[in-house]
Amino acid sequence: MPYELLRDAITGNQLEVYLQPILDLRQHRLTGAEALSRWHDPQLGQVSPDNFIGLAEDTGLISDLTRWNLNASLRHLARARRQVPDMNLSVNLSPRMFAERDIAVQIASALDVWDTSPEAVTLEVTENALMEDPALSLRLLTSLRDRGFGISIDDFGSGYSSLAYLKQFPATELKIDRSFVMDMQSDARSVQLVRSMIDLGHHLQMHVVAEGVEDATTLELLTRMGIGAAGPVDDRPGAPPADACGRRGRRGRHHPRTAHPHGV
Repeated sequence: MPYELLRDAITGNQLEVYLQPILDLRQHRLTGAEALSRWHDPQLGQVSPDNFIGLAEDTGLISDLTRWNLNASLRHLARARRQVPDMNLSVNLSPRMFAERDIAVQIASALDVWDTSPEAVTLEVTENALMEDPALSLRLLTSLRDRGFGISIDDFGSGYSSLAYLKQFPATELKIDRSFVMDMQSDARSVQLVRSMIDLGHHLQMHVVAEGVEDATTLELLTRMGIGAAGPVDDRPGAPPADACGRRGRRGRHHPRTAHPHGV
């Protein structure tokens, strides 16, 4: 995949933001979404996020891609919150951004542009990303948390094996990795591990989200365990903002199917 194509797609605003809905299991309604970048190139067709995000990280375009995704996502969030004041949005933050000068200021400034509260935005980082440079991660995430952003540990349980970082990092949310959730109906150990992760998060005063919910039975198991939220809750791997936000206020039981959100 040519570097120039991705560079031009970012600078030319040719990417799209898709929203992966997040279901509140207590209220049985959509209360937020994860913002995901999607790219359909005229020459290449639909490009896998794994491919273009990897290219962006390898070539130094990840900062531009992350800034594009953040601003595009906040634009949709600002519009949605005019109708639904408690709408929240999660945005992935690449570890390649952590060393960038004044990154916390840049992120906060984007909120000012779209007149959005930091309390409405959760920044997601993976366990492995946290441990690439623990001291730098701690400084940046503490600065962002002090500004009011939520901090989510994404793919929890699949990466760095030590729990010591939970004592240090100012996380407000745990997102349980889909590899545990998707096996709950067939593997008793997965059920116990998910239950333990939920209890751990709650004891640390964190919001807990389960990823990879595929069916109503798993949703019911998670609800009985006391988890607060789950995603995906849609039958597509992300949806255009107008579609996702249009379903935002619907109540009633949702029956999620397989979806695989990726990265930024």
